[in-house]
Amino acid sequence: MKIGQIVISTFGHDMGEWYVVKEVEKNYVHLMDGKNKPIEKPKKKKIKHVLQTEMFAGDIALKIATGQYLQNAEVRKTLKFFKKQF
Repeated sequence: MKIGQIVISTFGHDMGEWYVVKEVEKNYVHLMDGKNKPIEKPKKKKIKHVLQTEMFAGDIALKIATGQYLQNAEVRKTLKFFKKQF
C-alpha cells in the first residue's frame, strides 16, 4: 500500500466508497475523498478493510510527499477520473 493509491472500502458503513491513501501506518491507512473525508480530516481504516487497486494518483502522491498545497477539489476530480476508468 502506497501514498496516492486508489482503494475501495470493503467493510463498514462506507462500504463501496473510493478513497485516496494519504498516509500508511503499520496496520492502518488514512484515507481521503475530498468530500466526506477531506484532506484535513482523513479517515483512519484498517488495511484489511480496503481493497487495493492497481490505480495510482501520482500527482497527489507527489504533492503529499513534497508538502505542496493540495485541494479537496483535486482529490474529488482524481477519484471521478479513476471511477470512469474502472
